[in-house]
Amino acid sequence: MPLFCNDLNDTHFGIYAGIGKINYFDNMQVKNYIAKEVYVDKSNGGASLKFVWEPEHRISIGLETGFYRMYSFNYIDNLNEIYRYLYVRADYIPLFLNVNMRIINNFSLGIGTSAIILMNATDAVLDAENRDYLSEIDIKSSTISMANYHVQANYIFPLGKNKKWQLGAEVRYLWIGKTNDHTLTYQALFGYRF
Repeated sequence: MPLFCNDLNDTHFGIYAGIGKINYFDNMQVKNYIAKEVYVDKSNGGASLKFVWEPEHRISIGLETGFYRMYSFNYIDNLNEIYRYLYVRADYIPLFLNVNMRIINNFSLGIGTSAIILMNATDAVLDAENRDYLSEIDIKSSTISMANYHVQANYIFPLGKNKKWQLGAEVRYLWIGKTNDHTLTYQALFGYRF
């Protein structure tokens, strides 16, 4: 196999599905003022689906969407016969425009931009000394972030003689402009080229 990936002699398209882990980086701090149970999970799961145009050159261009959970926050307080519960989660659905370049063999580096739908949800049960009269709150909101950028690296390995089925891994760093959030995503990829 040649060192540089220039052995493709015609244009291909590819469909790739990915599943993996996302790590969320920010400066969010959660304080425990009294004995409560507080759980902040900044490491969650995500899934993606991408459609890629792969011409005979080393450049490929694609569109990608998916669903990712950035973080979840769980707060439980049942001191002094008073029960409080709070669950907050932040998810996003991106529409990425990816530009990748094959460097050597099956290894690619890429950059891109995206529009992202940011979704927040809060479920709460508030003050109640008698649990027969709990006050429940359910709040959902969403917004769109248009200035988002990412860099990524992936390794895609062809399977079989015809090399149509693909298996690989991808790492992506994403900056979300509207909220100044940062994520690092690790995904296993499975694809089909035609």
